[in-house]
Amino acid sequence: MEVRTRFAPSPTGFMHLGGLRTALYNYLFAKKNGGKFILRIEDTDQERFVEGATEVIYDTLRGCGMDWDEGPDVGGDYGPYIQTQRRGIYLPYAMQLVESGAAYPCFCTKEELQARRDAATARGEQWKYDKHCLNIPKEEALRRMQSGEPYVIRQNIPLTGTASFDDALYGHVEAPCDTLDDNVLIKADGLPTYNFANVIDDHLMGITHVMRGTEYLSSAPKYNLLYEAFGWQPPVYIHLSPVMKDATRKLSKRYGDPSFEDLLAQGYVRDAIINFIALLGWSPGDEREFFTLDELVQAMRTKRYATARLRRLVLDAALGYTGDLPALPPYLHVLGANETGLAVLRCARQAALLPLSHSLADLAARSAPAARVAAAHAAAEDLTALCLRHPAPMGAAYTAKPVFPTSGAK
Repeated sequence: MEVRTRFAPSPTGFMHLGGLRTALYNYLFAKKNGGKFILRIEDTDQERFVEGATEVIYDTLRGCGMDWDEGPDVGGDYGPYIQTQRRGIYLPYAMQLVESGAAYPCFCTKEELQARRDAATARGEQWKYDKHCLNIPKEEALRRMQSGEPYVIRQNIPLTGTASFDDALYGHVEAPCDTLDDNVLIKADGLPTYNFANVIDDHLMGITHVMRGTEYLSSAPKYNLLYEAFGWQPPVYIHLSPVMKDATRKLSKRYGDPSFEDLLAQGYVRDAIINFIALLGWSPGDEREFFTLDELVQAMRTKRYATARLRRLVLDAALGYTGDLPALPPYLHVLGANETGLAVLRCARQAALLPLSHSLADLAARSAPAARVAAAHAAAEDLTALCLRHPAPMGAAYTAKPVFPTSGAK
């Protein structure tokens, strides 16, 4: 099987370092495995579209040496690679879901949705779409659609059971269906939402591995329900830890966080920037800190994504440990069953008494005793190694409990 990864940015502004890191990891993984790196422009959010942003994406990736094998300007067998140019593809797939009962047309107006949302808020309830249009007879729904009445198409999420997916780093992730919203698949303007288009395009383009940020973890169970409804094999998911601006917020173009171009303008050289972002969530497994792009390709192993993430999770647990083991993803299941792991966790907790920061320098700036900080990091390394030697059994599940945003807007 040929490995095919994709970087699918939205042209809504410059590319911040978190987005560039996602592109880099997809590029490195594809090249390490002799596969293809695909660039796809996801421009269905026309309200946020920024003129010239697509060219910024091209210039940034090429400036970093990450040439794509298929994409809008180089072609390929699975084009077009700009979603608005694929517009006619999505509605037939949505109607296929309507026929099978996995989706339904919704004719609720914005005003009606807002009134029901306000009523739920007044009752102290969190609102999600109430399936108001689900039971409209199919013939009536089709007649209203053909008459030109505005509508969207919504995914029909089951009322009971769980939706789940398997992630290369997080293991088996589940979410109760009753927490999931019937999100919009096709908007009133006829364009697909991201939640729908990315599933259709990943399948049609033969994407084998989807590497993206953890902000998509809460949506992935719904994506897998779509794959199941179509009878398609989902890709391998690898959700990456966010690149943080500080302890509370990840980097985002919405807040003007630095871009590749900003760092170049400040005098940083290209290879230094690439080297820096490669180590934000990945570890080579030794003491090396400096790599060329070609050396990164050779060094790349997905297990080291897990090591970097586990180290942070272990530190989180260790520095916040109060006596009861926290709920942790399955890679850390040994904490509750392995006395050595529990001892290391307690040791790490005793070694550092301050909340976790994102680097030793940050901790030092808060006057944390250097010996305590070093001891906590050493304990985390020991426990991370222990967890990787004893991976979670296949049945181990990490139940996601995210706050799912509603998707009532048309």
